[in-house]
Amino acid sequence: MAKAKDMELEQMSVGEIDELEKKLVELKKQKMKEEKAAVIKQVRKLCMDYKISATQLRGALVTRERKKNDK
Repeated sequence: MAKAKDMELEQMSVGEIDELEKKLVELKKQKMKEEKAAVIKQVRKLCMDYKISATQLRGALVTRERKKNDK
């Protein structure tokens, strides 16, 4: 079965391979956007639950990072 897949790939033109590569890149970008959106949604929910603003959260994270770098 692997040979059949190899033969199909060998029979494809360079243009077809380039097109498939572009589609793969687009799918990866879309997946990253979806994952990022899910994380943002979770962070917003946590901010609402703990009644802090996004600015306060960013400030706390920056402070924590600075303390970590000072050590």
